Amino acid sequence: NAALESLFGLSSVRGTLPGALTIVGSDKLVSLEGLRGIQGLQDNTAGESLRISNNLALSSLDALSSIQGQVNGGLIVVKNDKLLSLDGLHNITGFGRTITGDSLCIE
Repeated sequence: NAALESLFGLSSVRGTLPGALTIVGSDKLVSLEGLRGIQGLQDNTAGESLRISNNLALSSLDALSSIQGQVNGGLIVVKNDKLLSLDGLHNITGFGRTITGDSLCIE
């Protein structure tokens, strides 16, 4: 959603998501605030647990710091031009893999 500016409407979401977290093509989204209650991730049919891609203004992943432990699938972080670090993912201790065999893809 190119017009999406905020995820605060999701701030009541808590615990482990039964699938993946995917944020793609949200050009005006600067942060992921609103997702601090997410503590774990499962995966989708592509074997991804987390995909963050093509978010032109995104500059921080800090709101994901509550995600802890192993995640079932792979982590994909690509084409987020203003993202300078992966801070916020520091409590993830391991990854599964995607159907293409990737555990971690950073571009």
